[in-house]
Amino acid sequence: MPRSLLVLLAKYVFILFLPVLILGILGYVSVFVSRGYAEEQMRRLAQTSLYQIERVSQQFFGEAQATAIAFGTAAPILRALERQLGADAMDLEGLKELELVRNLVSTSAHARQHIQSINIYLEKFDTVLTTEDGIQNVANLADCSWLAEYKARPSESIAWASRRISTPLGPRGPKEPVVSVYQRLFTLAAGDITGVVVLNIREKAIRDQIRAAALTSSQRFVVFDGAGELLVSDLEDEELLPRVREAVRRYATSLFHGDTEYMVSGMVSRDTEWRYLTLTPREVFFAPVTGMVRLSFSIVTLAVVAGLVIVALMARRSARYIRQIFDVIERAEAGLELPTVQNHSTTGFNYITYHVLRAFVERQYYQLQLSERAYREKTLELLALQSQMNPHFLLNTLEALNWQILTETGGPGPANEMVGSLAEIMKYALRSPTRFVPLRDELENVEHYVHIQSLRQQSSYELEVDIPDRLNEAAMIPMTLQPLVENCIVHGFRGRRGGRIRISVVELGESLRLRVEDDGHGLAHSRLEELHKELETHDEEQGDHIGLVNTVRRVRLAFDAPVPVRVEPGVSGGLLVELEVPIRMLPSDSGGMSA
Repeated sequence: MPRSLLVLLAKYVFILFLPVLILGILGYVSVFVSRGYAEEQMRRLAQTSLYQIERVSQQFFGEAQATAIAFGTAAPILRALERQLGADAMDLEGLKELELVRNLVSTSAHARQHIQSINIYLEKFDTVLTTEDGIQNVANLADCSWLAEYKARPSESIAWASRRISTPLGPRGPKEPVVSVYQRLFTLAAGDITGVVVLNIREKAIRDQIRAAALTSSQRFVVFDGAGELLVSDLEDEELLPRVREAVRRYATSLFHGDTEYMVSGMVSRDTEWRYLTLTPREVFFAPVTGMVRLSFSIVTLAVVAGLVIVALMARRSARYIRQIFDVIERAEAGLELPTVQNHSTTGFNYITYHVLRAFVERQYYQLQLSERAYREKTLELLALQSQMNPHFLLNTLEALNWQILTETGGPGPANEMVGSLAEIMKYALRSPTRFVPLRDELENVEHYVHIQSLRQQSSYELEVDIPDRLNEAAMIPMTLQPLVENCIVHGFRGRRGGRIRISVVELGESLRLRVEDDGHGLAHSRLEELHKELETHDEEQGDHIGLVNTVRRVRLAFDAPVPVRVEPGVSGGLLVELEVPIRMLPSDSGGMSA
């Protein structure tokens, strides 16, 4: 199928397919817009969830801190505790007072299920009042990790919170994650630090309350204190926490864990500088959009397939119609009879178009025939004028010039040889260009030409001929090899005084391969490409090898057959030219036959 037909069909298919393409683009754009809207809504809901988490957290820790402050500033309780602990001996009244303090602390802890225990530590006596074990010496505490946290804190920290593992029955007993809220104790008069009140809140109670405020059951939250230490988290996979820390450090808005992508939202409390984070799986919010994407993709795919089927059917019918049009054009170019119209009864527009085109082509075809006829008449007229010239006048003049040279020089010399060879070349060239000559005559003419060039340029050109004897009578048009040899001398040996030219002929089935090779300068790769292009387009007006281009054209016209040509670097560094012509043998006594 011609390339122009394929381009026309491609344009036709594109025009038919354009509405389907627009529908598909609009569908996908709407999907992306919906995804963007869903993501924006998801961020808004996540921010709302963060406010809820902050509210629940502040409610827990605010209540715990208020309780700690209440005990820390309750002067009667502290004075009674200090008085009884500092007494040398404790009477019945002292024991009652101490039991009253203990019951008060225990009641405050047990009244709230989320508070696991309350610890009051007095530095002066190195003693702790706990809701679990009563008054204990520091050395006898079963759960003392909170005390290490208190002693490690600088005195500038008045109130803070930390996450730890509580062991109320000792290291070998059960363990419970708690969030401990610390409040330092001060004397009312001097303001000196006398100890600390620690409220231990069950982490599970905090998680349950925060989860109740979450958007979905799959949403996770993390709470860090102002120093970046973890306070509360409901992450089920411990490996996810380092990724969360990294996301906070890089201010990332999303992170991947396994096959799940989480959207990360966060905020910092203005009161406590705690950082609240939520991790929401994107698939939770994108599930409706994903369903819409799949539905839209299915609809668009069906529309595209249906459009392609319709386009294919219409393009197939139009391709037959366009093929008939090109058939008319190709037959007109080849000079063949134009085809008749085929089955255009149901398509009036195609019928009119076809016949208008046919009428146009016929008109152009007839004008071309008239132009060719006029050209032939001009050519015949020119040949008639040329035939009036007597070529024997030129030959007789060369013979007279040859005898004059003999007379003046007193014997034969190089000038006589040059004139004699020139006369032979002219006799050969004046043969009819429409007649074939034996290959041996063509080789003999080449020898005369090389001899003249050697004498004229005072150079030594060596001519080697390798041709089987049985091919001497092969048909050849005049002046086939001479232009190829001329290229060797003019271009290949430019600036040199001598060179070697080798002519060989090989029989290949029903064709002859003519090879002309020299050991001259050769041609650059870029110039070889230009020469091949000239040979393909028969452009003899550009380039330096006009003789080669004209020779190939003449040989193709004479034999009326494609003549393969190959030009490439020779074995000895020069240039190699090969022609393949059909084999036509002439009778041995024939002076040539008409082409």
